[in-house]
Amino acid sequence: MIFVFKTNINKRSLKQTASVLKEKKEVVRWSVDLEDKDRVLRIETMSSDIDLTIHDFKNIGICCEELA
Repeated sequence: MIFVFKTNINKRSLKQTASVLKEKKEVVRWSVDLEDKDRVLRIETMSSDIDLTIHDFKNIGICCEELA
C-alpha cells in the first residue's frame, strides 16, 4: 500500500520523522518533499493499517492529513 499525506514536516522534524518510520518494520520506503507547500510525505508499506503511524506522528507534533 502507498499512503500520501499533507504534513508540517520541516528540516528540524525530519530526524524525528525518520525515527518513527524506522521503528515500523512494515514500512518499505518513505520520502518527504520539503519543497512542496504541503510537505508531502509518501509511505510505502506492507500493511493497510496506517493509523498507528499517524498517531505516533501526532505524539511528536507532526500533523498528517491523508491525501486522496
